[in-house]
Amino acid sequence: MSRLQGKYALITGASQGLGLQLAIEFARQRTTGVAIVARGAELLQKAHDLIREAAPETKVLTIVADLSQPQDIERIVATTLNEFEGHLDILVNNASELGPSPMPFLLDYPLEDFHNVLNTNLIAPFLLIKKVLPAMIRKRRFDYQCHQRCRHYRLSRLGRVWNLEVWTRRTVANLGSRTRREQGSRQLG
Repeated sequence: MSRLQGKYALITGASQGLGLQLAIEFARQRTTGVAIVARGAELLQKAHDLIREAAPETKVLTIVADLSQPQDIERIVATTLNEFEGHLDILVNNASELGPSPMPFLLDYPLEDFHNVLNTNLIAPFLLIKKVLPAMIRKRRFDYQCHQRCRHYRLSRLGRVWNLEVWTRRTVANLGSRTRREQGSRQLG
């Protein structure tokens, strides 16, 4: 039995590249549902079709959204939790924004572009974690994995990991100790 069987996943930046490959593999591993998010509707529809072809039994939810916009993040989370009936086990923050190309000198770098890069690569992952973690905790459904191979890549993405990895691990650890304390106090009382 696959570790992913029966799980629900949300993957950003899932219309191509790594995000698409993860979505296809998650579906092949028998996840119950995969929500894929990207900016481009056409590529997202092609990704949807590829995932359904690989695993017809997996529910595939497509959400066209711009992660640099907080209202889109709200919509992503609300839509995903609604469609998956409150279930979410896996969040993959894969979307990224590289900024203008070729990259201008710092003095010439447009502030609006810099804000867009920070919002997509740093703020969006933070907000997504912050918004989905309560639902995962309520359902006692979370699996936080960090693989050694990806650390350097993630660190190169404008501090995207920032301290989210440490923050998430501490949150999960605190949740576990709080749950044990609550269970202990219930047994005593």
